[in-house]
Amino acid sequence: MGPSNNHQLTMTIAIDKISAEGRLSRSAVGEVANCLHFTMSQSDREFLVNYISWRMDHPIVKKGSGNREPPVLAAVWRYSCPHSE
Repeated sequence: MGPSNNHQLTMTIAIDKISAEGRLSRSAVGEVANCLHFTMSQSDREFLVNYISWRMDHPIVKKGSGNREPPVLAAVWRYSCPHSE
């Protein structure tokens, strides 16, 4: 399941960041929605819920040693949700 537009890409990055931190749950819908810099359409909302469900069924598996997140996720998350830290 992948994004088909910029809104969906922004949402997948945020969800994957939360997932990589080990705190993904259905309640992440609100957290992600609050950090978006655009108004979600109905199809955006459906994608958000569906992608969270999909990611929960297909968790991110960290490979190698250390707990570092990919730098792209860190940079984009800080940009898209500056009040998350």
